[in-house]
Amino acid sequence: MGFSKDLILSNTSLSNHSRQLLAQAFDINPNDRAALSACCAAILDLQNSWNPNEKDPIGHLAKCFADELDTPFYARHKSPEGEHFEAEYGQSHQTSYALATSSGEAAISLIIQGLSKTGDTLLVSEKLFGTSKNNFKLSQSIDGRKVIFVDLHDFSAWQKNIGRYKPAFIFVESPSNPLAELADIRHLKILLNSSNNFEKTKLIVDSTYAPAPLYQPLALGADIILESATKFIDGQTRVTGGIIATKDEALFEELFRIRNAKGYNQVGFNALSLSYNLRSLNDRVIKQSHNALTIAKYLHQHPKIEQVFYLGLPNHAQHMLAKKDFVHDAQQQIIGYGSMLAFTVKGDEAFTRRVGNSMNIDVRVNLGSIKTILTHPFSSTHSPARLTIAEVKAAGVVPNLLRLSIGLEPPENILEKIEFGLKQAQ
Repeated sequence: MGFSKDLILSNTSLSNHSRQLLAQAFDINPNDRAALSACCAAILDLQNSWNPNEKDPIGHLAKCFADELDTPFYARHKSPEGEHFEAEYGQSHQTSYALATSSGEAAISLIIQGLSKTGDTLLVSEKLFGTSKNNFKLSQSIDGRKVIFVDLHDFSAWQKNIGRYKPAFIFVESPSNPLAELADIRHLKILLNSSNNFEKTKLIVDSTYAPAPLYQPLALGADIILESATKFIDGQTRVTGGIIATKDEALFEELFRIRNAKGYNQVGFNALSLSYNLRSLNDRVIKQSHNALTIAKYLHQHPKIEQVFYLGLPNHAQHMLAKKDFVHDAQQQIIGYGSMLAFTVKGDEAFTRRVGNSMNIDVRVNLGSIKTILTHPFSSTHSPARLTIAEVKAAGVVPNLLRLSIGLEPPENILEKIEFGLKQAQ
């Protein structure tokens, strides 16, 4: 049974609540049936290339499959919404080559599949989001790749492994989750360029923690960047998505081919939503960064806080590197150091959990939302239930660590909630 747009827009099929959600998401009048229809079409239409006026539709589709035409003809191949999102994201990194995927992990899986094969060695930073680490471990246990995890800041170890294994690629999170440790991309690129395999080994950077308005790894020497668009780009904890960008046309074409074959694509409606939210990304992350700096400075002086991890604080190990690598404004001032911060409280895990549960801040594993989010990494993103104790330790995660993704609320409101949590937990 097919779905018609009129059926979708009937009173029985589209509730008033759904109308309001669509209207709010896409800034349209909830009574504008044509605009609502377009949104619903994006949700349901697979974007097959069908033109009722085409004189030779079979021949037209044959040309699409033979790559003689570049028009979208099936959603897994490409969609107008996906292409629009890719073009807008690419512009933020000064490139024409971007690919949207269904999630951030799908983007990583696409890179693994597209840039390596069974028997290849992959060098991966130890400072990694738990699910991403497990993704790489699966590529080793199931697909037969050799994955070596390296200390992000141990350049002698990187150099030794590059020379010994001639890896297919190097993969780093920068900044890392959850301690916002920054990779020295320029230094890693120098190590690669001085090796015998520099033309083949690619440098991949997951920059989810610091999106384009703040940080541009392609400009620093990365061959490919990726982000979980679920995070800052969406900013609403509403849809999932991933995005990859490169300045290398050949890499782009190979990744596009693999995405099409493996089905890692982004669906049209999610791409439409992400494109819409991308418009406000600059303003959002700059404001969130300013809020985070205010909160980090306050917590740094707090007697019940053991340590604060925030790139904007001078005591952060990569603060000077961030001052050099993060984007500057016309007055050569840092635009922002990001809205992700973590801190350890003076107490054990049980006390830390009580603090977090008492703050009245949303507890989720997501980040980058306009609303502040709290995470206890040791029991979730980097839990010993998902990683080995050694892997948890390598990521710098301890039981008394809390992570905050700072939103757009006034910083004094967030600090009030933190203070309340610290007092209630006693």
